[in-house]
Amino acid sequence: MTTTTGASPFVLGTKAQTLQKLRGRLATAEIADQVTLTVGQWRRDRPHCLATVADALAAEPLIVRSSAPAEDQEEGSCAGLYTSVPHVPDGSPHALGQAVDAVITSYTRRHGDDVDDFEVLIQPMLQGVTYAGVALTRDLVTRAPYLVVNYDDSGDTDTVTSGSGAVPKLVRIHHDTPAQALPAPLDQVAATVAELIDLLGRSALDVEWAISRGRLFVLQVRPLPGGERDHRAIDASVADEITGIRQTLRARHPARTGLYGSRTVYSTMADWNPAEMIGAHPRPLALSLYQRLITREVWREARARLGYYHPAPHQLMATFAGRPYVDLRADFNSYLPADLDPELCHKLIDCFLNRLTADPEAHDKVEFLICPSALAFDFPRHAADLAAGGLAKGEIEQLRAALARLTTAVVLDRGGQLAVMHERISQLPARRQALVASGMDRLALVDALLDDARHYGTLPFAVGVRGTFIATVLWRTLYTSGVITRDQHDRFLARIPTVATGFAADLTRTQQGQLPRQEFLARYGHLRPGTYDITVPSYAAAPDLYLAPARAQHIRPAADARGALPDQTMRRIDTALARNGLDFTAQHLLAFTREMTIRREAYKFAFTANLSIALDQITAWGRQHGLDPSCLSYLTAEDILGCAHASVTIHDSRRLRRLAQDRRRAHTAQAPVHLPDVIAREADVEVVTSRSRPNYVTDKAVTAATVVITGAQLAATSDLAGRIVFTEHADPGFEFLFSKGIAGLITRYGGAASHMAIRCTELGIPAAIGCGDAFAHLVRAVDGTGMLTLDCEQELIVPAGGTPTL
Repeated sequence: MTTTTGASPFVLGTKAQTLQKLRGRLATAEIADQVTLTVGQWRRDRPHCLATVADALAAEPLIVRSSAPAEDQEEGSCAGLYTSVPHVPDGSPHALGQAVDAVITSYTRRHGDDVDDFEVLIQPMLQGVTYAGVALTRDLVTRAPYLVVNYDDSGDTDTVTSGSGAVPKLVRIHHDTPAQALPAPLDQVAATVAELIDLLGRSALDVEWAISRGRLFVLQVRPLPGGERDHRAIDASVADEITGIRQTLRARHPARTGLYGSRTVYSTMADWNPAEMIGAHPRPLALSLYQRLITREVWREARARLGYYHPAPHQLMATFAGRPYVDLRADFNSYLPADLDPELCHKLIDCFLNRLTADPEAHDKVEFLICPSALAFDFPRHAADLAAGGLAKGEIEQLRAALARLTTAVVLDRGGQLAVMHERISQLPARRQALVASGMDRLALVDALLDDARHYGTLPFAVGVRGTFIATVLWRTLYTSGVITRDQHDRFLARIPTVATGFAADLTRTQQGQLPRQEFLARYGHLRPGTYDITVPSYAAAPDLYLAPARAQHIRPAADARGALPDQTMRRIDTALARNGLDFTAQHLLAFTREMTIRREAYKFAFTANLSIALDQITAWGRQHGLDPSCLSYLTAEDILGCAHASVTIHDSRRLRRLAQDRRRAHTAQAPVHLPDVIAREADVEVVTSRSRPNYVTDKAVTAATVVITGAQLAATSDLAGRIVFTEHADPGFEFLFSKGIAGLITRYGGAASHMAIRCTELGIPAAIGCGDAFAHLVRAVDGTGMLTLDCEQELIVPAGGTPTL
């Protein structure tokens, strides 16, 4: 048993040995007093051990911690394997004895009775803790050069390591960032970690720490699993990527012709949230298809048709280290009514961007919280924010009046564009059939299918999406302003029949043998989880994967939503509309909401058929030339279509294969780069803070077992009935989830008006959509028990036996 410290050459040992050697050797941090005893000492003379602890440690609560030989080693950390007992009252030998026994029991349970040389570490329990967490000197998986700091401010010292409690803040700090440039408590943590690296002569460390009464205490130091490596190549690669991103940001940041606003901000999940639709780090083919069909031109052309400003020729999306971001200056420009005064437009865009910079967690809800694009019933809140941002009362009134004109015109389709687009997309199925039957060359067919998808599909779809958002924000703010109840809001939306509703019902019938499989595939075979991903098979290509029988079904039959509200409620809505300066009635609003919801899903269903067939044709073409789907996924659409109308030689195939290999290497090299969900300034790419607020759907609460869906391959084999499903992103191809009788849904990506949010609202399924980096913490928090409570009304996610995490 030891109670003293002494200077000695530094060699990492057990937890207790390492802490003891560090005492008095750190200028930036402290090590708490400690008593270390072995199991053998405890077994031989328990009273003497208790007396030693009482003599050595101050009269305050204690923590009894494990310090086993197998812990904290390069070969493995055994993190969390053994018991620690906090808050042991000092002066209670009985409580202390029980705590030591509990730690020893956790040893014997795994190693038997031969544990006499195992240690037990006893220290004062830190008081007045303001921050506590873990700092890794490198990314645990990729070894990228980031100081990864996971911490919270709850006052507990183990919430990060235990996976319980509040969702911890996660900050990744590139190694080139000086500690003095960081805010508290990161500056203290970075300084201490730098000192430990220098003292220990090691660059790969895992440091547990806490700040108590303003002083930073080191609670544990251990090597990262895998030990020291040569990191020069990855360090240089990440540094080069960050330098390139900073240069791009610098070039794109200033004022640009055709765009209002003096600067810009980037988001992964705003508007046409690419992180949800194509993933946070998509391969080149998916990225290029999304650009061609949506983000290059269609997004702004659709809005211009409805009376919004047209920020031509600017694109919506930018990429940094292969990751897609929405350019929010361009995006916000497309939300402005076209008849606004240009000077006011400049002021509005800068005000919106300033508001988002102050509240970056709102980036996936910008139209609800930041930038009003329709005159909804919460405009007074926006008006107050705009006034706080420096806009005059008359300027705010100009915006309100312009939004009133635009909103009324869209709801009543005074410009006729909703009808024009509906007529246009109705031509798409026949055109698609004619193209497929034409016998043209595969790649010529792909080119034609994609052109039709854009002109006859995604453009009408984008117009429909805009109409759906206007309906959604009006309908939502009727509830939030108290005109209708939450139940009326949810029931009305749930009674709207859509293609997605029909899909779920037909899938259930097929799985139960009531609808022939071929008939189902004729209707829905083009769908695939990962709409733009060529490596994911469509339903038609892999029917056994998706059509396995579901054990239980909870699909709610949809009914017609017209006339769903009582007359008294309709009169309240009429009064609210008139008071808000909107020149249409409650009947108009209900009909518009119903029609736009139906059209949005139907239009998406229509254009994705063109896209899916195009991907199938690319797959078949690639097979002819020795290019498998994985290889093709690293080529762009332009790479592939450049081979149309020409015979492809062996040389061409080799060239494309080499190009794909180069792109794969570049994609792999970009993977270790960490970027935030929102980039407002250059420094954001070096100090990456991650924490997102989910979009809670319904007002229900459910407690259930959980299951994590990591890809389409698990769709058929996982038992989903009655479970809360975790999935990173869920595009329309994940409709099969709703035939499985799931109890709830939690996604990493997705916005308040995303497909999954709408579907869960329609079916009454509680969901937390778009949890961001908290998603991984939630998955860890339920590991072991597998149980979770999802309370959407209280906006809480609680692991079984734990405390709220979101």
